[in-house]
Amino acid sequence: MTSLLRMEEETEFCDSCYVSLSKYSYGINYLSLYFFLKESATGMVSGVDVGEVKRYYAFASANPFSQQFRAIQHHDKRNLVEDLINENINKVCSDVVSMAKKVLRLWRITKDESKLTLIADIYRDTNEPYFVEVDECEDDSHVHACRRSLGFFDEKISSDDSEHFLSRYMVEKNDLDALFIKSKSLDEFDQFDNFARNGLALYDSHIFISMFIDVARQQKEISEYANSALLKNSNKVETNYDILFESTNKLESLRENILAIQREIPHGCRESYSDSAKRIAKYRLQLADELKASIDRRLSGLNSEMQVQNLRFNRRYSLLVGVLIIVQILLAALTIDWDNLEERFNSSFLKHDDVVLKQRSTETDEHNKLLQPTVNASAE
Repeated sequence: MTSLLRMEEETEFCDSCYVSLSKYSYGINYLSLYFFLKESATGMVSGVDVGEVKRYYAFASANPFSQQFRAIQHHDKRNLVEDLINENINKVCSDVVSMAKKVLRLWRITKDESKLTLIADIYRDTNEPYFVEVDECEDDSHVHACRRSLGFFDEKISSDDSEHFLSRYMVEKNDLDALFIKSKSLDEFDQFDNFARNGLALYDSHIFISMFIDVARQQKEISEYANSALLKNSNKVETNYDILFESTNKLESLRENILAIQREIPHGCRESYSDSAKRIAKYRLQLADELKASIDRRLSGLNSEMQVQNLRFNRRYSLLVGVLIIVQILLAALTIDWDNLEERFNSSFLKHDDVVLKQRSTETDEHNKLLQPTVNASAE
């Protein structure tokens, strides 16, 4: 179901936005915002005038007492041009992210910038592939920020030779997560498959791969968090156990996320990207399982440590209880009135002696009475 929503906001580079929502198993939902940009955005990265960019030298430090003062930095023209282009890219990215947040707020969705996956699409109205063995156009007056001779950076996620996908090198110096280049003549597009004019969704384009970029980011965060307990022994056992237990829960949730994406590949991913999507999903599941195994081994060791600590605690607790019992006995002894106790004891002892004497006297009398008749009978 498709619906249109009119929204007017002041923006420097964004023209319109195509939004699509994809619902997967395990309650996983992904929202894609595909922004069409103005010509001014293209002017920030294409045909940029770099005639005034000159190489220069500078001291590493202006402090003459610093050890860096003797070091001299060389800024050549290529690096300066790349810095200029990346700075322009970041300006466009900042405007797109700002607009994305405003669109998300319509649905009362709040997302931090670090949780957004940003992919830049570049369209070239030509059938000539972008990457070539030798870039004949590049010289001192014409520089490509993404060199056309560096084809080995193309991750080749698509079986279509006109498409290139880069998530390394170019994006390491700017705010992008990936760069997608499409080289195809405008006349060769179908009416309903026009990359240059139609909005794209997760299920019909390279944007499907963006979910794996999000998975990789989550995996990195979980791994770094778990490593604080896996690679360090300075923490308390309870602290490490809490970290690993929480990491296990996050990892299980991430694994469900990957499985949900994997199940969607046969019917929710474009055929030209399906093989790469299956390979990436399998690789991410393998990494999740390996991390889970490491966490389980560490948890097993922590359980043994906790049992040993419990035995030590019980031993110390038993000693403490024994000491407390002795202290209690001593305190009870201090509360006894020994003088009164001695008098009472002597009185009780005397009474006991009187009773014993009386009992013995009674027994003697009774014995004598029993013997008296016998004596009389023998006398007769």
